[in-house]
Amino acid sequence: HGVDVINYSAGGVEPSLAEKNAIDKAREKGIVFVTAAGNDGKEIGGKEKYNYYPGSYNLSNIISVGNTQENLNLHPSSNYSSQYVHIAAPGDRILSTLPFNGFGTMTGTSQAAPFVTAAIAISRLHNSTSPINFVLERSSQSESLQTKIIKGSLLNFEKL
Repeated sequence: HGVDVINYSAGGVEPSLAEKNAIDKAREKGIVFVTAAGNDGKEIGGKEKYNYYPGSYNLSNIISVGNTQENLNLHPSSNYSSQYVHIAAPGDRILSTLPFNGFGTMTGTSQAAPFVTAAIAISRLHNSTSPINFVLERSSQSESLQTKIIKGSLLNFEKL
């Protein structure tokens, strides 16, 4: 449908060939796939060989997102990985719409992923040929995230 970026705030521990093939087909069309890293507070791909999909597929168009607290530390519930989670973004007590015409706050990687999706969309305004690299190169590096997120990357809109 002519989209450049997909925000996917779902996932699980079981891989799906159909899901992987769909994301790969999106890659072939130049579509970036922003995905939530999950909310189990576990290390993806670590010693316990825990995986969380779709972030664990290792496709070049996937950017997996962890969530931070107000103090910019990783939220205890956020999955993390210095191999599979590319960036962290705010995801604690984010104001959102709720069922039955309500509003309230929610916490999780699903709340962080849309911030990164917006950053990817902004990169398109700059005619970036590599929107994931554009966003990651302009992220801040957080010392507290160094062992939890690839390069300790923290989304920074001011640098976009």
